[in-house]
Amino acid sequence: MSTRSSAFTLIELLVVIAIIGILSAVGTVAYNGYIGGTKKKAAENVLMQIGLAQTDHYASCGTYYSTSDGYCVPPTAETECTPSKGTTETIGTDLFGKPSYIKLQNGFLFCSFSPGTTSYTVRAVGLGDCQLDIDESGSIDDSAC
Repeated sequence: MSTRSSAFTLIELLVVIAIIGILSAVGTVAYNGYIGGTKKKAAENVLMQIGLAQTDHYASCGTYYSTSDGYCVPPTAETECTPSKGTTETIGTDLFGKPSYIKLQNGFLFCSFSPGTTSYTVRAVGLGDCQLDIDESGSIDDSAC
């Protein structure tokens, strides 16, 4: 007499586990891409807010704001800035009234420089090599991301 078993074989279980592993790997990669894109978009939104604050600063002081010069101080002719935790908090304090307003927004750090009284650039750096810039025209340059 032969008996018939209705259980799964070891091969069938290994195939199912392999399929689940492949699906979870694909899902993890897609999720990480989504999170990275969301963080970049949040930094772009903060750049837009800083750009609006720059317009307000210009209306009040007659010059654009620079993190190295401070509030309502005519800027020195700078062509670069290096974002850091300090410059990020300075922008929050000087333009928004509280240092934590833009503090480490999703891993991005911010700074602002002004090559003269009629132009500015705000820079955000984060997510590895990603660099975002906005200028007085309001356009965001994300070519370095």
